[in-house]
Amino acid sequence: FPELVTFSPWETTQTIYLSPMDDGLLEGTETLELNLVTNPSFKYVTVGENPSTTISILDNQTAYLEFEQGEYITSEIEGESNQIAITINRTGNIYDLINAEIEISNISDTSGTNFNYSSQITFNPDETSTTLYLDIPDDNDREGTETLQLTLQPEMGDNEVVIGEQNTTTVKILDDDVSYIEFEQVSYKVNEESNSSFGNFIEIIATLSEITDLFAYAEIQIENGTATQGEDFNLLTEYIEFKPGETEKSIYIDITDDGNFEGTENLQLKLVNISGIPEIAIGEKHGANITIFDKDIANISFEKAEYIVTEYDPNNPQVAITLTRSGDLSNSVDAEIQLGGG
Repeated sequence: FPELVTFSPWETTQTIYLSPMDDGLLEGTETLELNLVTNPSFKYVTVGENPSTTISILDNQTAYLEFEQGEYITSEIEGESNQIAITINRTGNIYDLINAEIEISNISDTSGTNFNYSSQITFNPDETSTTLYLDIPDDNDREGTETLQLTLQPEMGDNEVVIGEQNTTTVKILDDDVSYIEFEQVSYKVNEESNSSFGNFIEIIATLSEITDLFAYAEIQIENGTATQGEDFNLLTEYIEFKPGETEKSIYIDITDDGNFEGTENLQLKLVNISGIPEIAIGEKHGANITIFDKDIANISFEKAEYIVTEYDPNNPQVAITLTRSGDLSNSVDAEIQLGGG
């Protein structure tokens, strides 16, 4: 490093390769950072939402454990227990038998409800994942979404087991007596386009979690953002109505080209419940961010903000790191990758 990456006209991805090495030392996780830099004199190219990426290199002599996801969402089941499967992964040293402890904490108001689960997990030699099963009982109360947190801990005195960054996971339990309105996704990306008789529409989906015989209503509000209503976009759907039996509604936004050279802009949408009944509530995904790429500027970004790899693996000796380009695709553009801290 530094290394120059060139996108030819209409190219949207480029890949660079790193080759981690095994130094044979017990040293835990090591990191390095890569930064994208564009020539400031070229105003038609800029860095995108991931201008840097961190590569975490796991030590081959250490076993790393972490939850596969930072969040699990489940629901009560009327009159019975619901079992949710939670996955814990192991990387690094996978050759030994190891154990770890799981603690449950930060339980929201559950009126003394007990959750059945095993507090110890075991990885047999060569096992890279194991599953914890958590029983979710139905307490028959209307109380909205409840949460609890699980925390991974190594066995006392085991210095060759390290808990990774995803050392906790949150379990969200949806009340089976309530139906939730929420966005299907929390992030959308769209390119700015020239105005035409057909427009440039983006469709955003809102869902209702349960089929119900009730009417459900929500208002779509515009929150903070750099894009301007009436210039950069027009919100065409301001209210949604779920009739009995409906579980999906579309929200439309017309993305317009205001002719200004302004770079990437964004807007946020918020769902507001106007149903007026306790059986309908707004879910966890109540906000959505829409990113609008300026069609006159090329945005170069790392595809991911973090890569997690192991020291030299003969089956995968190289790590592929992808860069993406959005916005203007018509020109040849460059970006330099520089080595940062670590």
